[in-house]
Amino acid sequence: MGAAIGGAVLQPQSPSTFEAVLVINALTQVVFGCLLVWTGETNPSRSPAAPVAGGYRRVLNDRALLATVALNGLIVIAAFGQITSAFAAWATKAAHTSTSVVGWAWTANTFTIVIAQLFVLRFVGGYRRTRATAGAALLFGLCWLVTLAGGVIDGALGAAGLIVALAIFGPGETLLSPSMPPMVNDLAPDALRGRYNAIYNLSWQSGLVIGPALAGFVLARGWGVAYFASLAACCGLAAAGSATRRWCRSRAASDASAPSSWRCRGT
Repeated sequence: MGAAIGGAVLQPQSPSTFEAVLVINALTQVVFGCLLVWTGETNPSRSPAAPVAGGYRRVLNDRALLATVALNGLIVIAAFGQITSAFAAWATKAAHTSTSVVGWAWTANTFTIVIAQLFVLRFVGGYRRTRATAGAALLFGLCWLVTLAGGVIDGALGAAGLIVALAIFGPGETLLSPSMPPMVNDLAPDALRGRYNAIYNLSWQSGLVIGPALAGFVLARGWGVAYFASLAACCGLAAAGSATRRWCRSRAASDASAPSSWRCRGT
């Protein structure tokens, strides 16, 4: 709903429309913060945990974790870091479509996520998580190829292609969400679980900074066609890396009491 409304309201020739939307968005965050205080979510509920021996040094010595984080970083830079930057710029500049097309593309993305997540968890349960990650990367790559085609085709067909592109991106998101984070948590000892997830989340934050910066640099020079082809290639590389390498270290190998589901069946 937000994407559809934003696409209808925002006008590139009128900066005031962007200012209004940004102010409204800021106010909704203030309301959300007040609700957190009102419900007591900001009150500490337990005492801090005792320091863990080794800390981040132990975490950074885990090669399996570093490989997983590197794979996720590549996916975030080449996929998630582009849908809010390169996609919008390509659609409105190179493809000469209206902001409403971008809004409808995001609406299609959200719609496919809502529908796909009803089936993905059951589907992923029967396969290794690395295969689900590879499938997500392939869908992201396909999204960029369709985006590229939508930018070079004129008229309604090109606009439809851009909308379909983000619709393809949605199932990829639903495949990645239940696969990559559990891989990290399969690797993490209980005492270091927070630190493992912190390093994993750092790859997200870094990728969401690097991706848009890279998109702005490249697209400003008119290299859009080569850029989207390169993004698709990077997603293909991530898919190959995920599908062909065992990224996890089974916790069950050192824990005889661990359930069989820990024995890397899902990773």
